[in-house]
Amino acid sequence: MGRYFWPYGSVDSAGFLMTLATAFKARGIDVQVLASRPSTAMPTFYLYRDIPVHCPIKLFQKGWAVRGDRTASRYVKRLGQWIEDNMAARQVMLVNGAQEEALAGLPACEALNIPTAVRLSGAGQCSDFEFFRQSRVGKRCRQTMLNADAVIVQHADDHRQWIVQGGDDQKTHRIGPAIGTSTVTPEQRQAMRQSLGAINGDLHVPEDHAVLLSIQQMRSESGLAALVDSTYSLSQSIGRLQYWLIGDGPRRESIFGAIRADGLRQNLAMPGSFADMTDVFHAADFLVHNGDWGWEHLVPTAIQMGLPLLVANSLVARRFFSASTKLVKQRIAEIADSPEMAAPTGAEPGQSVYWFEAGHPQTLQQAVAAVVNRLDIARERANQLRRTLQHDQSFDRVVDQYVHLLQRLAAKAAPQNVSGVSGQTS
Repeated sequence: MGRYFWPYGSVDSAGFLMTLATAFKARGIDVQVLASRPSTAMPTFYLYRDIPVHCPIKLFQKGWAVRGDRTASRYVKRLGQWIEDNMAARQVMLVNGAQEEALAGLPACEALNIPTAVRLSGAGQCSDFEFFRQSRVGKRCRQTMLNADAVIVQHADDHRQWIVQGGDDQKTHRIGPAIGTSTVTPEQRQAMRQSLGAINGDLHVPEDHAVLLSIQQMRSESGLAALVDSTYSLSQSIGRLQYWLIGDGPRRESIFGAIRADGLRQNLAMPGSFADMTDVFHAADFLVHNGDWGWEHLVPTAIQMGLPLLVANSLVARRFFSASTKLVKQRIAEIADSPEMAAPTGAEPGQSVYWFEAGHPQTLQQAVAAVVNRLDIARERANQLRRTLQHDQSFDRVVDQYVHLLQRLAAKAAPQNVSGVSGQTS
């Protein structure tokens, strides 16, 4: 269960859940998905890659309102009642995120004697920990989480923070981000660009241009402003750039107007959201990422695809790549001194990333120049990063950890029938 699923492929949590559900299905698990309803035009039930998806309740997307049918409490009540009425045959529930969905799902599953595993999602300012501090509902969610049969965290810092907030160390499990094995050949990249360009003219890319990809929520706090403010200077110094800004949000129109006013309309594509981001990753040349959002699925997928990464220096980014502040400062200085620096020989993930300072636009421009001027070196570094992270965080190994955890929970609740998580029912 999660808040978002297909067709929200460019939403970080939805992409993660889509990938995980598909992996479970490939393992022979009888998996079903419960998510919010995207719109009144969508059916309340559909199949995604032969996976049954239930979306019985429409989420009020612009925030909880005063109206009775648009309050968080009513959403939680209706969702919990639906689970009790329809999910009695399930053996275990995995909840992606510790927000209103967990608040509804945990008591309902407890009433049905279904064990639950809740995954603490997000990072930094976009994390569930931040949500716990923001409101009374967040405090209720944190308290409800204490009753989960298992709590899943991604990093050691999250593990420690959850224990400090009252979590049970025996029920807390650390499962990191997964890095798959897909790679993209130049021929595949060119073919995908032609296909996307034929579908949407804004995505047409001249042969000598490089595609700068950004997947961000178009909000004031998302970090996208650092890139938007630099597009004019980038185009003055590097004329062979196409900007693909994927996402949506309240700042969409102002971002489009600002870039168009700089005379870059022909270089800009803002196609909105995608139901599946695979084609976009296949067609892009490199990813620019700033902010605390996107570290669950989007950044790991870019690594899996072998995309060079330009990442803003932040605590969340350094933690993901296990990079020290000293190393990041050193790499930024090296880019400034030598925009065509060679691929690193070390195995530390942080050495294979192009770092920039979000508050200093010139560092972003230098990093972009380093990538565009020597795409061969940038791709070699990206492949080095992929190989390094796959060694410890391979996709198959991470999925195995999820499956084994769910098997243990199902076996503990119903020892006489655990086939659901191993092959028949879930």
